[in-house]
Amino acid sequence: MRLWKRKRGRTPGRTIDREVQRAKLSAMIIAIAGPWIERLGPDPPLPAVEFAYQTCGAAWNASRVQDAMARDEIVRQLRDGVLSSAPQGAETEVRQLFDVLYERALAAWPEDRRMVANLAVVDLGGGSFRVDVASVTGGSEA
Repeated sequence: MRLWKRKRGRTPGRTIDREVQRAKLSAMIIAIAGPWIERLGPDPPLPAVEFAYQTCGAAWNASRVQDAMARDEIVRQLRDGVLSSAPQGAETEVRQLFDVLYERALAAWPEDRRMVANLAVVDLGGGSFRVDVASVTGGSEA
């Protein structure tokens, strides 16, 4: 009996950029969230890390919306939601961080149409975390 390995990343009838094909969405989210995570310090609490990565996942999804007007409205609503969840007195810093995350997500991998369906942060201890991302292909009109 001969077993065949399915070639991962190959979709019949579609051309997918090879760089996007190889990149894990979790790695992209980690790279984009860098400025926020760095501000949390060497041993941040899990809720702060989860908040940062969840915010980054939402910013990533907003950046995938094709229609600019719809995207702007979604970003405004997300920013308002993030600010309402921000710690008292940190609203200005959180607004700035959100805007940085969104701009980085918007500029990063513009041809990638995947959207974050689920994002989980796992505390590995000692200030180390793993980010697990489940994605779906999306990015159509809002």
